[in-house]
Amino acid sequence: MSKFKEFQEKVRHPKDSLFSILFIVPFTTRIAYFIKKNKLNITPNQISLTRLFILSPIIIFLLFLAPVLHLKIIYLFVAILFYLILLTDWLDGQLARGTNQTSKKGEFLDSVADRTAIIIFFTLIISIGLFVKSNFLIYGGIFLFIIKTFNLMIITKIFYSNMIPKKQMDSTERYKDKNMLKLFGGDDLNKMGMGKIVCFLNWINKYLKIKRWNPMITAPERYFLTIIIPCLLIFFMDVTIYLSILIIAFTLYFIIRVKNLFRNYC
Repeated sequence: MSKFKEFQEKVRHPKDSLFSILFIVPFTTRIAYFIKKNKLNITPNQISLTRLFILSPIIIFLLFLAPVLHLKIIYLFVAILFYLILLTDWLDGQLARGTNQTSKKGEFLDSVADRTAIIIFFTLIISIGLFVKSNFLIYGGIFLFIIKTFNLMIITKIFYSNMIPKKQMDSTERYKDKNMLKLFGGDDLNKMGMGKIVCFLNWINKYLKIKRWNPMITAPERYFLTIIIPCLLIFFMDVTIYLSILIIAFTLYFIIRVKNLFRNYC
């Protein structure tokens, strides 16, 4: 087995989303191997910090700039830069595993950097609302940001109040843990139809037989649908309808989440 194949097996997840398999992993694995092979002075934490303090602020700045200058081309730059964010999200983890640099600090930085995508999503809605002069998108985006923040405030207080057992677990375990599903909305997502989508994807994979495919709607798919697609749609059609559907769906979801969190923990 070649050195690259050994490295690839070491850094890849046993299962991954289809978007990751097709558009992320083939590139990040080779970049991580190149960094290791040539002993470049690049650490996983540096990549996470680049995503957190360089790429994300540039995207947010461009989103504020787009409606001011009224230039659609800026949204194309945003889509490209956000794809780079997805690449760096996988790259830092693969580099950490491939060079044995995994750490709690690195996991924390990676998690914080991932959360900037949420800020970018809300900024994008308001930016496009200003661009197309849609009050529904502007105020809908603001309200969605408020209710999402309120939802996170409740979850944070639940953790601080030790109302659920604390234990270390990886991402796979979190998806299966009953407390995590209750706290972060896995049960509510299933009630809104997510379970049927996953069953449909599992049914498709019976015929495609992609060994490493985890037929779930994970972060890359979510961000592709909520950030990259709107940035591309603005060039070809009225993106207002698409974003309005997202706002209504997410608003209903977070209202249900807040109600259930109060019912379960208050």
